[in-house]
Amino acid sequence: MALEEIEELMSATAQIVPGLKEIRRDAVMPRWAIAFDDDVVVVAEWLAGRGVLALSADLGFPPEDHIATVQETLLVYNSLRHRTAGASMALAEPAGELVHLMDLDHRDLSPAKLSQALKDFARQSAAWRKVVADGARIDAALLEAASRALDAVRPI
Repeated sequence: MALEEIEELMSATAQIVPGLKEIRRDAVMPRWAIAFDDDVVVVAEWLAGRGVLALSADLGFPPEDHIATVQETLLVYNSLRHRTAGASMALAEPAGELVHLMDLDHRDLSPAKLSQALKDFARQSAAWRKVVADGARIDAALLEAASRALDAVRPI
């Protein structure tokens, strides 16, 4: 797929993505910053050599005392790539911000499919930002409810 086709695809998609606030194209690189109503910014970069539109979104930094827990949680998430449409998590750099990543194969892209993928990726990124900011801690009430549910199905 040529860069011109990707530009046309991004232009057509921008018209139909729910919750899209603004889209800006990088003046030099084939890269777009896509801002959503919930303050999530998804960066979409065309990687011609691989034939993918690479999505990324910053997730922030976890609380200092929960870095290991958050990183462990994200590593477990990475092990489930077959269930996450290939999405993964990473550090932007050593001791850097956490990022949510996903590649979209150009053969699967249409304005409707890209619109859905961007919307879903932004929604998931917003949820992961909360998990990261909270230190991947499970709410005590949720943990208690889950324990009660497990107790209810355990054999006596």
